[in-house]
Amino acid sequence: MIKQKIVIIGAGIVGAAMAYHLAKRNQDVTVIERHPDAAREVTEKSFAWIHTTHRVAPDYWHLYDASLEEYHTLQQELPELKIHWHGALTWDTPPLREQPHFQKLNREQLEVLEPNLLDYPDEAMYVSEESAVDPIEITELLLNKAREYGAKFSSIPTLHSFSKKVPAWSACIRPTVFWSRMSSYWPQVQASPNFATR
Repeated sequence: MIKQKIVIIGAGIVGAAMAYHLAKRNQDVTVIERHPDAAREVTEKSFAWIHTTHRVAPDYWHLYDASLEEYHTLQQELPELKIHWHGALTWDTPPLREQPHFQKLNREQLEVLEPNLLDYPDEAMYVSEESAVDPIEITELLLNKAREYGAKFSSIPTLHSFSKKVPAWSACIRPTVFWSRMSSYWPQVQASPNFATR
């Protein structure tokens, strides 16, 4: 991979993951964030549930399955990453797809598995491969690991000084659409044709 200067705008979980993977591949990565700390917008408010079963359109099932595998891989790479693979219980909502790791449980089985429910349904679906993370903790861990690989983090409250701080880059990635009120400043930033936004 040819070494490029890459700017990532936004230090949420998506930006942090991109920074980690790119820096690990010896790219010159700078993460720009408007807050002094990471994970202070959407990521901070995330439920951070890693799942493959609910409210996912069939066209995207393969992406959710791949994401689940990536979390397992990431946990092997970063043993300090705390992912709680306790599974998930759902009831009164039929699953959108059947999978081998689905297990239908009756009331007695539910009482053993989750003894702290106040009111038990007659049956529920248990999915063992679902999990949760602390969204701020994982974001900070990914950014710290990216820094170990040479990535830089810069807090810039507005985009006025953005082009002065990072004068030239090969690619600029905006993983989330925060700073929407700042969009009028974008014409002042001289970007290459490799500008990507989601």
